[in-house]
Amino acid sequence: MTDEDVPAVIYHYTSMANLLSILRNRELWASDFRYSNDATETKYGRDALVEKIRALAQEYRSQPPTSPDDRPDSHNNPAYFANIFEEIATEQAELKRDSTPFGVAFSKSGDRLSQWRGYAASNGCSIGIDKRKLIPEPPDFQMDYEFLEVGYGYAGIDAAYASIRSVVAPVGRTSSSFDPERNHDIRSKSFASRAFLAVKDPSFEEEQEVRLLLSTPPYRGAEGHDSSTDRGELCFRTSPTGLAVPYWKVPIDPAGIREIYVGPGVHKERNIAALHDYFERRDSKWFDSSVSPDIRPSAIPFQ
Repeated sequence: MTDEDVPAVIYHYTSMANLLSILRNRELWASDFRYSNDATETKYGRDALVEKIRALAQEYRSQPPTSPDDRPDSHNNPAYFANIFEEIATEQAELKRDSTPFGVAFSKSGDRLSQWRGYAASNGCSIGIDKRKLIPEPPDFQMDYEFLEVGYGYAGIDAAYASIRSVVAPVGRTSSSFDPERNHDIRSKSFASRAFLAVKDPSFEEEQEVRLLLSTPPYRGAEGHDSSTDRGELCFRTSPTGLAVPYWKVPIDPAGIREIYVGPGVHKERNIAALHDYFERRDSKWFDSSVSPDIRPSAIPFQ
């Protein structure tokens, strides 16, 4: 579930038109998960987690303070943690604004039939990206981001629940050695919002999904730029079903693109030839022409 569990190369499934846009603009689009297809796919885990977190809040609410003199906001008072758990459950149940990060969906597999069907129909592709080199290094841009492996079914729910509990109320929280960070409640709710997105219905397990999550928009961090005013603009796109979807533009380093699978489709061979032409052009402006990803045909037959 953590960044360490995510393989070095992950795959973003998309259309050929979107691939060319990504190459041309050097950016991915991180969408608000409340408006994505995954909003319904994650409802299974969200509902179960909300119920478990609410029960946990009641468990802490029933515990007496360590000392009669402890204030409700003291980290020695279980009520302090009960309040945080209750706020997490309420925010996630109602999907309040700012309660979910923006993100980009990837897969651990670059050539999977379920992904071609769901995200890159006829004449799609998957972009194999080295997650260690995807994001431009500071000071060009600053981003608060992480990669998260999605868990499925009860195992995913249990893992997310355990991680939320350990972050909000670490073992030993009532001892004098526990010194919560400033804004512990805010940090805890931010972590929980990401953990909730790490669970999906078990029927989607074949996707092997990995998510790039952003809690704040990217901003220019070079000298002379003010991070408070240069944060990325909130943009909107229209989904295939006509829904207006908020998104942030995520700058990428083209050198991080390692390979591209061209999916099954009537134009597969011609798309492969066109991509070879694209990357062999010496006047290409999008990246150093000495860096060229492998172009691979999907092994799945077109039907």
